[in-house]
Amino acid sequence: MFGLSCATHDTREWAPTIDGHHKTMRYLLTAAIVLVLAVANFHVLTGASRSLSAGLLLLVPAGALIGWQAARRLRANEPARYARLGQDRN
Repeated sequence: MFGLSCATHDTREWAPTIDGHHKTMRYLLTAAIVLVLAVANFHVLTGASRSLSAGLLLLVPAGALIGWQAARRLRANEPARYARLGQDRN
C-alpha cells in the first residue's frame, strides 16, 4: 500500500521500491509540520482573536466526535441502514 511506486521495467503494475517508503515518510513529516504551523498560527490565518480561533479549531474534533457517536448509534439501532452506507459509490 504505502511505499509502492510504478516501475516501468517491471511487468507488474506496481513494484515496491526502497525509496518509496522514505518518500512517504518525508511527505507525512512535511504534512505534520504544516499542520502544526497552521494550528499554531491559525489566528493569523483567520484574522480573528486567539480565543475565537481556538474555538473554531475545536469545532473540527467536536464534529468528528459527534459523527463517530452518530455512526455508533446508527450501527447499534439500525444495522441494515448502517450496512448500506456508501454502497451507492463505485
